[in-house]
Amino acid sequence: MNLPQPVTDLTVSRTGDLIELSFTVPHLSTDKLPLSDPRHHKPMFLNGTVCREIRPAPCTIIATLAPPLTEADHATFTWHETLPEALASGSPRLLTYRVEFLNKAGKSAGQSNPAFTAAGTAPAPIADLHADGTRSGIWLQWTRDPSTSDILLHRVALATKPATTTARSKGPLPSVPKSDDLWLNANSKEGRTLDSSVTSGTPYRYTAIRRILLAFDKRTVEIRSDLSTAIDFTLQPKYAPSAPTGVEATGFAPPDGSHFAVDLIWQPVSDAGITASLAAPLSGYNVYREMLSGDDVKTRLTAKPVSEPGFHDATAEPSARYRYGITAVDANGNESKAATFTLEPSPQ
Repeated sequence: MNLPQPVTDLTVSRTGDLIELSFTVPHLSTDKLPLSDPRHHKPMFLNGTVCREIRPAPCTIIATLAPPLTEADHATFTWHETLPEALASGSPRLLTYRVEFLNKAGKSAGQSNPAFTAAGTAPAPIADLHADGTRSGIWLQWTRDPSTSDILLHRVALATKPATTTARSKGPLPSVPKSDDLWLNANSKEGRTLDSSVTSGTPYRYTAIRRILLAFDKRTVEIRSDLSTAIDFTLQPKYAPSAPTGVEATGFAPPDGSHFAVDLIWQPVSDAGITASLAAPLSGYNVYREMLSGDDVKTRLTAKPVSEPGFHDATAEPSARYRYGITAVDANGNESKAATFTLEPSPQ
C-alpha cells in the first residue's frame, strides 16, 4: 500500500505566540521501500496533516503539509503556527500536536508521536537589555522582574557571521546551539549576569528570552517569551585593574641619623580569573608621592611599574608631610585608581 512510516521524532516549541513543529520527513514505507521514485524527474511531495488537541476535545486537523520527498533522510522539516488569540491568552492548558502522512489513496500507517507545549499567556519579553564592559568580561543587565522565570541569553560572535545578520524579534530558537553560538542562564531576580567567556576585541550580539516551566500531571513543558531587542557589544582592552589595598608607609633613619627613607607596602592586586582573552595581565605597580605643603606637586617615583607590593623611597625628607598613592597597571598601560596613605613628618 506504500504507506509512509509514521514520524517518531516530532518536537514542538513555543516562543511568544509562535509554535514550531520539527520532525524528519519519512522517506520509506512501512514495507521499508523508498517512497520516492527516481524515475520521476519532477520533485515529489508527501501529503500530510497537522492536528492540535486541547483536552477534552479531540485532536483536530488544523493544517496540511506537503514536504518534498528525498531518497534518504534529510534535514529537519519545520512548520509554524501563530496561536489564535483564544489559545494565546488565559491560564495554562496542555497542548498536544501530532502529524500524519498519507499515501496516494489517503491511507495512513498512524499518527506521529505526540509533542507537548502549553496554551495560555506567554511570559513577558525581557526589557532594557544592555551591556557594560569590565575587566572580568561583559555584564549583561535588564529590567528586574519579581517572577521566578529563567532568563536565557543567546550570544553570537559577529566576526563569524555575515555583517547583515540581524536578530528576529519573533521566531523559534534553535534547540542545539551552533558552533559559534552560546546560551547563558540567569535568574530574573538578579537582573544581570556576567559573560566571562568572551574575547576582547570580538564583536558579539546578544538577545534574551524569559522561560517558564509548567507541570501537567507528570509532564513538564516550557513557554518562552519573544526575543528581546538585540544588542551588539565589543569588549575593549581598556579596563584598569582593581586598586591596591592596605597601603602602609613607615619613615625611618639609621641610628647614626645619616639617611632618612620611607618603606611602603600594600596588599597585591589579584587578577585571578582574568585571562589574556579578556584583559592584559598585570604588569606591576606605580608609586606616586605628593608633598602636602608648598607646591603640592605629584611625582611618580617609579620609572616603570614595580612587580612586588612594596617600595623603598630613599628621597623622602623627614620633616615633610607626604601623601603616597599606589596604582596597579596592566600590560596595556591601563592604570587603576590610587590607594593612598598620608605620612606625617618624622618626630624630631
